[in-house]
Amino acid sequence: MAAGFTDRELSELARIFPLARATPLTLVRLGFDRDTLPNIQAVDNAFEYWLLINEKICTGEVAGGREAVLRAAGKRAPYNEVLFGAEPPGVWQVLFLGSSPPGLDPLQFDGEFRRLVDAGPHLRPDYRPIATVRDVSELRDGKYHLLHLACHARADELFFTDRSGRTLVVRAGDLADLIRPGRLRGIVLNACTSEAAATILRAVADVTVAHRDELVDEDAGLWAGYLYDALGRTRDLAGAADLARRELIVEHGDKRAMAEGVVVVLGSTT
Repeated sequence: MAAGFTDRELSELARIFPLARATPLTLVRLGFDRDTLPNIQAVDNAFEYWLLINEKICTGEVAGGREAVLRAAGKRAPYNEVLFGAEPPGVWQVLFLGSSPPGLDPLQFDGEFRRLVDAGPHLRPDYRPIATVRDVSELRDGKYHLLHLACHARADELFFTDRSGRTLVVRAGDLADLIRPGRLRGIVLNACTSEAAATILRAVADVTVAHRDELVDEDAGLWAGYLYDALGRTRDLAGAADLARRELIVEHGDKRAMAEGVVVVLGSTT
């Protein structure tokens, strides 16, 4: 028999990959036969589903099945202690870049940064309120775990100020090239309509959090507060975003649309 997962490991897989339509699709990409996968509607919970998947792994239906599943899990929760025995650092080093170039609606992100500072000692931020693309190159050497970018965005375009004080439009792909060969545990794009940029930046970050719709200054600060508070209680940025979204909706029902417009993009190595 091939090596499978323990019950404790299966519980973690059930948390990382819940009962959702995307889970079977992920397994198919890993080499599982679509026609023989269990029906997610035929089980009561995700743990039961993963028990059935584990049987397939143990019988060798997919060569290297355990390793394939771990690779997929590693993209979502690279610091999971149960699966990988790795603890995340106690403090997240954060580079906060704020950019409000001339000619566009002025952004007020001092309050946003204050929310990050007030979230707790698990964050150690450096603040650049007049950021240029030169600041991005500091992410290459591994000093920082997380980039928080407060700026204007439009699809895959991000708006910076150049060294002459003029507006500079930077495509997300070019921003990723400035970060390489570095890789971040997380990027937070606190910017309007930044989903397309987040999809591109997944190449240089384990998790990228962005916004599908417009984002006003007040909501940017509110979201930052909930997100970074939750990050102190979870193992990864994706989990923090999910928790923050749910807590914000419960406590600020009038902000439901903003919270539901939060986008979480998992990293890719391609």
